[in-house]
Amino acid sequence: MKKKTIILIIIALCAVRAKSSEPQIDKITGIAEIRRSGETGWEYIDPTTNFYNNDQLRTLRNSILHFSWPNNDTAFINQNSRLIFSSFSGSKTSLTLLSGEAFFTNQRNDNSTENMIIYTDNLKIYLNGSLLLRIYDNQSTLKLVTGTTRIRDMRRNRSYFLRAPEILTFKNDGDGLTRTFVTEDMEYIKSWVPERTVQRIKQDYLHQAKRDHLILAGRFDNKVLVTPLLNNSDYSGSWDLTTEITTLFKGNLENNLDHLTFETHTHPKDNKNSEELIYLARNSRSRYIVIGSIESFDLMPFAEISAEADMYREYVIARVHLNIGLFDASVERITFESSFSGEVSSSDVANTTWETMEEIPFDLNHHGFLTSLIAQALKKCLENVNEKIAGLLY
Repeated sequence: MKKKTIILIIIALCAVRAKSSEPQIDKITGIAEIRRSGETGWEYIDPTTNFYNNDQLRTLRNSILHFSWPNNDTAFINQNSRLIFSSFSGSKTSLTLLSGEAFFTNQRNDNSTENMIIYTDNLKIYLNGSLLLRIYDNQSTLKLVTGTTRIRDMRRNRSYFLRAPEILTFKNDGDGLTRTFVTEDMEYIKSWVPERTVQRIKQDYLHQAKRDHLILAGRFDNKVLVTPLLNNSDYSGSWDLTTEITTLFKGNLENNLDHLTFETHTHPKDNKNSEELIYLARNSRSRYIVIGSIESFDLMPFAEISAEADMYREYVIARVHLNIGLFDASVERITFESSFSGEVSSSDVANTTWETMEEIPFDLNHHGFLTSLIAQALKKCLENVNEKIAGLLY
């Protein structure tokens, strides 16, 4: 009876996941085909086709395929293109373009911590905006029409940030990288992407250009002011969490966004006091202000015993939880607020206490601290924060 219950629960969870994350076909023009994972033959796609992980799709000559996801991500696949659905997981959209051409849009709200993930042979693209991606003749070309995106070159082990309107071109054999600015080529996109989508993207483009004009006109510098993170956690040890975590956070952003200038303000600011933030932005000529708080910085011991009392286990969980907000001075309001967490566990209870950890300096360059449980949780949390905030800072 117990095994049957587990099986039913797993089936129900899979059904919910598929319903919440699978794409649906909005339109097919011409002929598109699908090859199921593990199969060798191709079959025609129709509007009722269901999709699963690792299904491979292709469009034939003069064929176009339009997809959308429940989270409002969309993909427009041009003729003679091939792709693989990489993952259906929660609200995350993930796919791989093998060859051809596709236009992607990510229309989630500003509070979303999920990007649209697009892979090529050697790139991982975290999209926040709209992107034209071409893969022809051993070369990948990324044209960002609106928004920002982070690109991870897995072959070179390097990351790039792209902001509209820019192009990055990668040769798949590892040679050559060019970066140029884009002019206007909406007419080409309109030949295979719906007119209403193109018009909406044009509006986004103009809105971004208007905000960038404030910098060009001299009202703001291309600067980010990072305010110290308020320590609202229960931690009361010897480490100065506000100073140390804020410094790490700011340093990570500086490493990823070399087109911006970063400064640290001396006092934490109230996230809800818009008038104070407006004054601070004008006084420092900062386009953005990062605000936030440390909500938890904890080591939590746990003990488990089985129902039959034949197994006993002790372990410790390190958990770091941050609240982060982004104030955009060009619109004079907080445009992003979200929570981020990092959590790691260990069975080494004896050596995972505040007494043993606080003998080590709070320094990620110190091996003892870097390998500690709380540092691993903090690193995981900051990676999540920086990935999202860096994508918003354009």
